[in-house]
Amino acid sequence: MDLSGKPVIVATLRDMTLYRQAEEQRHALQKQFLEAQKMESIGRLAGGVAHDFNNLLATILGYTEMTLEFMTPPGASHRESLLEIQKAGERAKSLIRQLLAFSSSQVLDFKTVHLNRVIRDFEKLLQTLIGEDIRIDTRLSSALPPTVSTLIEGPYRATTVVQGLRVPWEMRFLPDGRLLMTERGGRVVLADVDSGAVSEVGRIEVAEQGEAGLLGLALDPDFPRVPAIYVTYTYTGDGGIRNRVSRFELTGLDGGVLNLGRERVLVNDIPAGTIHDGSRVAFGPDGYLWVTMGDAGQGARAQRKDSLSGKVLRMTTEGQPAPDNPFLDLPHPFSLIYTLGHRNPQGIAFHPFTGVAYITEHGPDTDDEVNRLQPGGNYGWPDLRGKTGRPGFTDPMAAWTPTIAPAACIFYTGSVLADLSGTFLFVTLKESDLRVLIPSEAGDFQSIVEERVLVDGRFGRLRAIAQGPDGALYIATSNRDGRGNPRPLDDRVIRIDAADR
Repeated sequence: MDLSGKPVIVATLRDMTLYRQAEEQRHALQKQFLEAQKMESIGRLAGGVAHDFNNLLATILGYTEMTLEFMTPPGASHRESLLEIQKAGERAKSLIRQLLAFSSSQVLDFKTVHLNRVIRDFEKLLQTLIGEDIRIDTRLSSALPPTVSTLIEGPYRATTVVQGLRVPWEMRFLPDGRLLMTERGGRVVLADVDSGAVSEVGRIEVAEQGEAGLLGLALDPDFPRVPAIYVTYTYTGDGGIRNRVSRFELTGLDGGVLNLGRERVLVNDIPAGTIHDGSRVAFGPDGYLWVTMGDAGQGARAQRKDSLSGKVLRMTTEGQPAPDNPFLDLPHPFSLIYTLGHRNPQGIAFHPFTGVAYITEHGPDTDDEVNRLQPGGNYGWPDLRGKTGRPGFTDPMAAWTPTIAPAACIFYTGSVLADLSGTFLFVTLKESDLRVLIPSEAGDFQSIVEERVLVDGRFGRLRAIAQGPDGALYIATSNRDGRGNPRPLDDRVIRIDAADR
């Protein structure tokens, strides 16, 4: 009551908004905490399961790799099944990495993948599971860009355009821009350098032992009117492994699926070894087929004219000696010899103006060489190495000590890399780089005024190089050849063009 005796009501009001909000937030945090505890438990469980599966997979993949390496010769009927097991295991490893990342045991690594390749790999597994009664019709976009990694080096840009290869040895561009390649294990594959898609053209049964296997590749000079390719490869013959030069027909050039057709052996029974088999194959501007052969580990053969080891051969498309070869007085096949005294020539290229042939060649522990070929020239191995000035022998144009293991070579004639126009380029295995030799004069290549080194060690061992129809350079790694350190994308093809293109 108030002072006058009238009744009054006294009330206390409190704004509960902040309290209610705090309570709601507390309940939400409590719920999140409980959920986090659940997820932590699930994460620990997932991590434990992932670690256990990782141990199981290590055994599966380890024995699969050993079976492929030591108990599965090229062309074996079960090889494809083992490769599928290996691929499935690698996919399982990827899932385990994701589980470990979920359990906070590893950092999740996000990366771009090529969907076409993922679907193709899954299609093979799915077809195996559902059987032959159901056909899978897959329609993939040819416009899908490839998985690439781009590296800028000065004025050049390097981009991975093809990946997942296994020891690519040679590559040649078809007139339609697709890239035909040999793999040392015996596969001939076709790659689209725009989409990154790779398909198998055929498989040659080879003896892949050490450095031996499917090696050089050349297109017929009248390709595609004459749909044929020329290769060198190692096979198992009487008494051991041998090398041969063969021509294969290609079918499907009229819009169908490209396939390897009939074989015609041009030169047979060439000595082979697990080292020093050469062998680069190329048609010169004279229209003849040139083939480089190593000494197969027997240096003395390089000086003998009754052996094709340690020689550069020159022949017609039918395997007969070119009519102006220097040793036509020798019986066939020794009349194919153009030069002798080589240890292990790994590359051959022809000057765009003079047509003269140049080779890269592996020395022993000293004196890797670039040689300018002269008809009947003797380049000294095994008696001489490097520049000696000895009468009766031909000195190299350049030699490298310590050795660098030079491989394929070309003369660059494009305009995309203008500063390289007219230069002699070769890739190296041991030093993992691209070498540029700048001639003293543009119209010939008799001396060198400068040497440059590009992409030094960026991609690992490099074996093949080609100039594309787009004017860019294409180089192929050889990190799975038993002497490299394979990376996730290996082996691969890398395009080098102008950074500002």
